[in-house]
Amino acid sequence: MGIGLACFGGLAILLAAATGPSGTDLNQLASQWPLIALLAAGAGTFPPAALAYLGDIVERAVSGTTFGIYSIIFGSGLIIGPILGGALTDAVGSLAFAVLALSFIGISATGVLFIREPARGRTAATTNVSGPPEHG
Repeated sequence: MGIGLACFGGLAILLAAATGPSGTDLNQLASQWPLIALLAAGAGTFPPAALAYLGDIVERAVSGTTFGIYSIIFGSGLIIGPILGGALTDAVGSLAFAVLALSFIGISATGVLFIREPARGRTAATTNVSGPPEHG
């Protein structure tokens, strides 16, 4: 998961650096296409790794709810992030966007340090649950 987060951050910083006051410098981006492809491939490893981790740590009875909440948060970020990033870049400039990306990388890296593997012998997938919990 850490590699995916680092690639997400690196891609954001690379794209922010290519955006100047006059717009995006396409020549700079075109010359760095192998790096962009590598970072994009690395960033694509994060969502499956996060979902696999969630599947390991939650009980089977609540896995659907957990995956649904993850999807809502991730999807909302994909919608709201570019809007807020564009507004921030227009208001302050691309350097502020890169500083913000570095801040979020640091926060994410701190969170990754605290991720622990589930205890041996306990996996959520093997829990015997006959159905959803009853409320009543």
